[in-house]
Amino acid sequence: MRLFRHLVFWIALAVLGALAAQLLLDDPGYVLIRYGGWDRSTTLAGAVLILLGVLLALWLAWKALTLPFAAFRRYRARQARTRLLEGLDALHQGHWSRAETLLAQAAQEREAALAARLGAARAALARGDEAAAAAHLAALEHRPAARALALADLALAEGRPLDALEALDAPAAQPLPPRGLL
Repeated sequence: MRLFRHLVFWIALAVLGALAAQLLLDDPGYVLIRYGGWDRSTTLAGAVLILLGVLLALWLAWKALTLPFAAFRRYRARQARTRLLEGLDALHQGHWSRAETLLAQAAQEREAALAARLGAARAALARGDEAAAAAHLAALEHRPAARALALADLALAEGRPLDALEALDAPAAQPLPPRGLL
């Protein structure tokens, strides 16, 4: 369907171009640009082509200037995805320190922050470092429901069911997702 829309667009554009060419053949028009001591005269079709060429050159210059920034952004996103995947794999395999380090680094990117922080907190818990797990969970203030679930998991792992209920009853965490209700 997308190919058909593109084909119809290009056919309509060609028809409009043919109609414009027929109108310009009868009277090509006259454009005079005078600036200072400089005079330039051309037909209307020539002026439109020059304007389109200038706009294309400006667009290409803009793209060339922003290309390094876009490439760096893509590189950082690719690095964050790699760290997230390697960190989750290390967490699965039981390499707690390596998993926590990789996931904490992956959490620096916005797209992977939630999963990476939760994984880093689990890795810190598995290592036995409850302070590091709490620090990772404290960074999840902008996601109160996920933070409440993780705090409840932490409290249940330590054998404190009342603290788990207290974490889930926090007003900021409401409404709870299905796992929180369970």
